Amino acid sequence: MTANPQTLQPEKVFHYFYKISSIPHGSYHTEALAAYCLDVAKQFGVSAYQDGAGNVIATLEPTPGHESAESIVLQGHLDMVCEKEDGHSHNFEKDPLTLIVDGDYLHADRTTLGGDDGIAVAMCLALMEGKDTIVHPKTIIVLTVEEEVGMDGAYALDPDVFDGAKRLINIDSEEEGIATMGCAGGAEMDLSFPITRMDAPGMIVGLTVGGLAGGHSGMSIERYGYNADILLGNILFSLGKEIHFQIADLAGGNKVNAIPQTAKAYIIINPADREKLGLVLSKLQATCRNSAQQDDKDLFISARFGDMGTYDVMDAESKKRCLMALNMMPDGVQSMNRFLPEKVHTSLNLGIMKTAEDTFTLITHLRSHDDDDRLLLGDKIEAFTKYLGGSAVVTGIYPAWIPKNDSVLYAVMNTENQKLFGKPLMIDITHGGLECALFAKKCPEIDIVSVGPNILDIHTPRERLSISSTERVWQLIIASLDALANEN
Repeated sequence: MTANPQTLQPEKVFHYFYKISSIPHGSYHTEALAAYCLDVAKQFGVSAYQDGAGNVIATLEPTPGHESAESIVLQGHLDMVCEKEDGHSHNFEKDPLTLIVDGDYLHADRTTLGGDDGIAVAMCLALMEGKDTIVHPKTIIVLTVEEEVGMDGAYALDPDVFDGAKRLINIDSEEEGIATMGCAGGAEMDLSFPITRMDAPGMIVGLTVGGLAGGHSGMSIERYGYNADILLGNILFSLGKEIHFQIADLAGGNKVNAIPQTAKAYIIINPADREKLGLVLSKLQATCRNSAQQDDKDLFISARFGDMGTYDVMDAESKKRCLMALNMMPDGVQSMNRFLPEKVHTSLNLGIMKTAEDTFTLITHLRSHDDDDRLLLGDKIEAFTKYLGGSAVVTGIYPAWIPKNDSVLYAVMNTENQKLFGKPLMIDITHGGLECALFAKKCPEIDIVSVGPNILDIHTPRERLSISSTERVWQLIIASLDALANEN
């Protein structure tokens, strides 16, 4: 049924979430939502402004009688990922989201919901409205921009906006009952290999590797699933042992932080090898399916046969270089965490593969909970790239967030969680990247905990937010602010 915010608890939080959902706020289009946040702050007498990057900063003075308590930062981000079902006409730059309640879950009509991270914005606005009844220390609200596309707002944020606060609650996690206390750092590496082309006669064939589960390269890498780009390289190398072919084009993946589900190659063969090609691919498909993880059991290798003609293809040396790069390229989990053995420590994901007239490009995303380990992996990749005659460029570096063993903020929030719900907050680290890492680098002494309600299938049209979980997380944040205000 269509959502009515007045029937959902906590009412004020969902009132603001509903308002937020009516304002388009995809990445790079958060101006209207920022303006709305400033209007709410003004309405309730809260000092607020935007910095040069577009981040919204608001300050709630402490509840009278609690001026001596240490101040705290509450932080989330304004932008959302805009995805919709194929064929849906929704325009994310103009149209409001249509919210639907399904049991305990709130979702949008065939689009992403924006619970990541609209729920943090809603909680901060509800706190502004309730500042006279909710006991709190001095609280600085920081709502950043462009988190989903490179953490631009967090990079640009002047740490002076924290006004000396040494504690920060980030509301951008997606699992209730978990206190995220650390995350991986990362970087992108663009690898370019020169290719030379020539004309060659034959039959063109479009090869597709697909049906793979894919997933977020931080959160899903531990599945040890197939990467379509890497798998296509393996298949082409094996195919080359059986028949001669030439390569016209290679392509796979479109986001560096997503594990590719599909990859394609256009190859040129002798038409006399058409039947043999089909037999070899059928055998390779069976082999791959037999070794696949359960999520990749639907993988397929298909061939679409085209016309005879003369085609622009890589010469023999370029073909060898490209296949060598794909078959030598490290990918997936590289090591597990020394302190939490069930957690991935270092990984990388070949997210994008593409071919131009004179260049073959691979773009990979490296992650590690130790920046030095990530640098060493980058050196390894650069070494083999240069060995093959290519070049490597590193961009988009962001630091790891190292957990604090003596977090006072966690101790307070853990105590309040046990009082409210009879169980401790479980400490976790995530292999994904968080803005918290940038704040920790800017302010090494700051004590940070990340929490949030249960949000499933984020960044997809299946995204849904648990209503009851949102209420519990709101209760935890309010209780924690009260406890922190009364700490001294």
